[in-house]
Amino acid sequence: MTAFRRQLLVKVAKLYDLAIMSLSFGLAAVLVAHQTTIVSFADFLAMRVKVRNFVLFAGFLLVWNIIFRLFGLYDSRRLSGQKDEALDVVKATTFGVASVCIAAFLFRLKIVTPLFVLGLWFISGATFVSSRLVARYLLSQVRVRGRNLREMLIVGTNPRAVLFARKIQANPTLGYRVLGFVDQEWEGMEEFRKGGYPLASDFERFPFLLRERVVDEVVLALPMKSLYLSGVARRCSLRGAGCCRTGALQCFQSAPGTVEGGRV
Repeated sequence: MTAFRRQLLVKVAKLYDLAIMSLSFGLAAVLVAHQTTIVSFADFLAMRVKVRNFVLFAGFLLVWNIIFRLFGLYDSRRLSGQKDEALDVVKATTFGVASVCIAAFLFRLKIVTPLFVLGLWFISGATFVSSRLVARYLLSQVRVRGRNLREMLIVGTNPRAVLFARKIQANPTLGYRVLGFVDQEWEGMEEFRKGGYPLASDFERFPFLLRERVVDEVVLALPMKSLYLSGVARRCSLRGAGCCRTGALQCFQSAPGTVEGGRV
């Protein structure tokens, strides 16, 4: 998957979220206008033509977009579990609604009543969670068919690295293709070669490999005390490849199908 297509998908996701936010605000406002005497429906229709309200509404959308980015909702979620993503969406939505409450207090927005807040939180939260679960399912089906794939290198050849590769390959819905492993000769290399996995490069050739091949993700399966760890991470950063640290392996092993790190 090219960088352009990834950026395009992210932009589409942001525009979709803005539409959901706008729809949620509108439905919550209609709910309040029909069920409370604080702001009548006629007053609500009159409010929308005021420049001040347009500015405030645009500010709400901007703040929500920032909150969603801070919670990593526009980063890759293919290596995280459904529950983790749903929980992050609920958290981001809650913070977004809280920002509306703060603005209502500062600017004395009468329409922001407890009913409005509850309706906004429920409508937006339910819509965001359900839409992301549907998108996750559709993307998994696309990846099973060999599309939307990301190329992965695994740095290290220890048993945990091999186990990680096996689990990645056993779950095609994640959409990863393991290009190979990167490591120097060590006492466990003979056992590694028996598994038939390709050794793509050693550490000296690693920078050239990143230039020659399209690499989207690099999993660091080296010991924390390894002298190569910081150098590999720096090379990945310079080449724009996502990096998962060794902690990602522990997360993946404890809950198959979930790894922290990476991008779309």
